[in-house]
Amino acid sequence: ANGGLHRLSPDGAITSFMPRAGDPRSLPDAGVGQLAMTPDGTLWIGTKNGVARWTGRDFERLVPEALNSQAVNGLSVDVDGALWIGTPRGVSVRHPDGSVSRSPWRGYGKTLFHMLLRDRGGIFWLDTVDGLGRDSDGVVLNVALYSNSAHGAVRPSWLTGDKD
Repeated sequence: ANGGLHRLSPDGAITSFMPRAGDPRSLPDAGVGQLAMTPDGTLWIGTKNGVARWTGRDFERLVPEALNSQAVNGLSVDVDGALWIGTPRGVSVRHPDGSVSRSPWRGYGKTLFHMLLRDRGGIFWLDTVDGLGRDSDGVVLNVALYSNSAHGAVRPSWLTGDKD
Protein backbone atom coordinates (compact mmCIF):
# COMPACT_ATOMS: atom_id res chain seq x y z
CA ALA A 1 0.00 0.00 0.00
CA ASN A 2 1.07 3.57 -0.55
CA GLY A 3 -1.01 5.34 2.09
CA GLY A 4 1.83 6.47 4.34
CA LEU A 5 1.61 6.14 8.10
CA HIS A 6 -1.27 7.14 10.36
CA ARG A 7 -1.26 7.77 14.11
CA LEU A 8 -4.37 7.60 16.28
CA SER A 9 -4.06 9.88 19.32
CA PRO A 10 -5.82 9.21 22.62
CA ASP A 11 -8.46 11.84 21.77
CA GLY A 12 -9.36 9.98 18.55
CA ALA A 13 -7.65 12.39 16.16
CA ILE A 14 -5.80 10.80 13.25
CA THR A 15 -2.56 12.30 11.98
CA SER A 16 -1.26 11.21 8.56
CA PHE A 17 2.42 11.15 7.67
CA MET A 18 3.60 11.14 4.05
CA PRO A 19 6.93 11.80 2.36
CA ARG A 20 7.55 15.43 1.41
CA ALA A 21 9.90 16.26 -1.46
CA GLY A 22 13.09 17.84 -0.21
CA ASP A 23 12.30 17.15 3.47
CA PRO A 24 14.72 14.59 4.96
CA ARG A 25 12.73 14.64 8.23
CA SER A 26 9.62 13.24 6.53
CA LEU A 27 8.71 9.61 5.91
CA PRO A 28 11.08 8.08 3.30
CA ASP A 29 8.24 6.67 1.19
CA ALA A 30 4.45 6.33 1.25
CA GLY A 31 4.83 2.57 0.84
CA VAL A 32 5.06 1.48 4.48
CA GLY A 33 5.39 -2.27 4.87
CA GLN A 34 6.94 -2.86 8.28
CA LEU A 35 6.90 -1.49 11.80
CA ALA A 36 9.12 -2.59 14.67
CA MET A 37 9.69 -1.31 18.18
CA THR A 38 13.04 -1.66 19.93
CA PRO A 39 13.23 -2.21 23.72
CA ASP A 40 13.96 1.50 24.29
CA GLY A 41 10.50 2.30 22.85
CA THR A 42 11.73 3.58 19.47
CA LEU A 43 9.34 2.98 16.59
CA TRP A 44 11.08 2.02 13.33
CA ILE A 45 9.33 2.20 9.96
CA GLY A 46 10.37 0.15 6.92
CA THR A 47 9.31 1.55 3.55
CA LYS A 48 9.86 0.91 -0.15
CA ASN A 49 12.57 3.56 0.00
CA GLY A 50 14.41 3.14 3.29
CA VAL A 51 14.06 3.00 7.06
CA ALA A 52 13.30 5.77 9.54
CA ARG A 53 12.70 6.11 13.25
CA TRP A 54 9.92 8.18 14.76
CA THR A 55 11.42 10.92 16.97
CA GLY A 56 8.10 11.90 18.54
CA ARG A 57 7.86 14.87 16.21
CA ASP A 58 9.24 13.76 12.84
CA PHE A 59 11.37 11.02 11.26
CA GLU A 60 15.09 10.40 11.30
CA ARG A 61 16.15 8.30 8.32
CA LEU A 62 18.95 5.77 8.19
CA VAL A 63 21.49 6.85 5.60
CA PRO A 64 21.11 4.95 2.29
CA GLU A 65 24.63 3.53 2.65
CA ALA A 66 23.50 1.63 5.76
CA LEU A 67 21.28 -0.65 3.68
CA ASN A 68 21.99 -3.16 0.93
CA SER A 69 18.89 -1.89 -0.88
CA GLN A 70 16.41 0.88 -0.07
CA ALA A 71 13.48 -1.52 -0.61
CA VAL A 72 12.84 -2.90 2.87
CA ASN A 73 10.99 -6.20 3.11
CA GLY A 74 11.46 -7.00 6.77
CA LEU A 75 12.21 -5.50 10.19
CA SER A 76 12.81 -7.49 13.34
CA VAL A 77 14.33 -6.82 16.74
CA ASP A 78 16.50 -9.30 18.61
CA VAL A 79 16.82 -9.81 22.37
CA ASP A 80 19.76 -7.38 22.55
CA GLY A 81 17.66 -4.59 20.98
CA ALA A 82 19.36 -4.68 17.58
CA LEU A 83 17.16 -3.78 14.61
CA TRP A 84 17.52 -6.22 11.71
CA ILE A 85 16.63 -4.87 8.28
CA GLY A 86 15.88 -7.28 5.46
CA THR A 87 16.10 -6.18 1.83
CA PRO A 88 16.10 -8.03 -1.51
CA ARG A 89 19.90 -7.58 -1.61
CA GLY A 90 20.83 -8.54 1.94
CA VAL A 91 20.54 -7.92 5.66
CA SER A 92 21.76 -4.93 7.67
CA VAL A 93 21.70 -4.55 11.43
CA ARG A 94 21.46 -1.35 13.48
CA HIS A 95 22.97 -1.99 16.88
CA PRO A 96 21.64 -0.33 20.06
CA ASP A 97 24.70 1.98 20.11
CA GLY A 98 23.63 3.40 16.71
CA SER A 99 26.29 1.69 14.61
CA VAL A 100 25.16 -0.16 11.49
CA SER A 101 26.62 -3.30 9.92
CA ARG A 102 25.86 -4.32 6.37
CA SER A 103 26.00 -8.05 5.68
CA PRO A 104 26.96 -9.24 9.18
CA TRP A 105 27.70 -12.74 7.84
CA ARG A 106 30.33 -11.75 5.28
CA GLY A 107 31.57 -15.32 4.79
CA TYR A 108 28.20 -16.39 3.39
CA GLY A 109 28.45 -15.96 -0.37
CA LYS A 110 24.73 -15.78 -1.08
CA THR A 111 22.02 -13.26 -0.24
CA LEU A 112 20.48 -13.29 3.23
CA PHE A 113 17.01 -11.82 2.93
CA HIS A 114 16.10 -11.41 6.59
CA MET A 115 16.94 -12.30 10.18
CA LEU A 116 13.76 -14.04 11.28
CA LEU A 117 14.49 -14.42 14.96
CA ARG A 118 17.14 -15.07 17.56
CA ASP A 119 16.21 -17.96 19.79
CA ARG A 120 16.79 -18.42 23.53
CA GLY A 121 20.11 -20.13 22.82
CA GLY A 122 21.35 -17.09 20.87
CA ILE A 123 21.10 -18.77 17.46
CA PHE A 124 20.01 -16.55 14.58
CA TRP A 125 17.46 -18.04 12.17
CA LEU A 126 17.65 -16.55 8.69
CA ASP A 127 15.72 -16.35 5.42
CA THR A 128 18.31 -17.30 2.80
CA VAL A 129 18.34 -17.80 -0.94
CA ASP A 130 18.30 -21.56 -0.25
CA GLY A 131 15.54 -21.51 2.38
CA LEU A 132 15.89 -21.55 6.14
CA GLY A 133 19.35 -20.87 7.53
CA ARG A 134 20.88 -20.72 10.97
CA ASP A 135 24.01 -19.19 12.40
CA SER A 136 26.50 -21.67 13.75
CA ASP A 137 29.41 -19.81 15.36
CA GLY A 138 29.41 -17.12 12.67
CA VAL A 139 28.82 -19.49 9.76
CA VAL A 140 25.44 -19.71 8.02
CA LEU A 141 24.22 -23.27 7.57
CA ASN A 142 21.08 -24.04 5.59
CA VAL A 143 18.48 -26.31 7.13
CA ALA A 144 17.17 -28.83 4.64
CA LEU A 145 13.38 -28.86 4.43
CA TYR A 146 11.42 -31.62 2.73
CA SER A 147 7.78 -31.75 1.70
CA ASN A 148 5.99 -35.04 1.15
CA SER A 149 3.35 -33.34 -1.00
CA ALA A 150 6.02 -31.66 -3.18
CA HIS A 151 8.08 -34.90 -3.22
CA GLY A 152 11.27 -33.03 -2.50
CA ALA A 153 13.05 -30.08 -1.01
CA VAL A 154 11.10 -26.85 -0.60
CA ARG A 155 12.00 -23.16 -0.16
CA PRO A 156 9.02 -21.46 1.50
CA SER A 157 8.85 -17.76 2.29
CA TRP A 158 9.78 -17.28 5.93
CA LEU A 159 9.02 -13.58 6.12
CA THR A 160 5.63 -14.23 7.69
CA GLY A 161 6.18 -17.84 8.79
CA ASP A 162 6.01 -16.90 12.47
CA LYS A 163 2.60 -15.24 12.08
CA ASP A 164 -0.70 -17.15 12.25
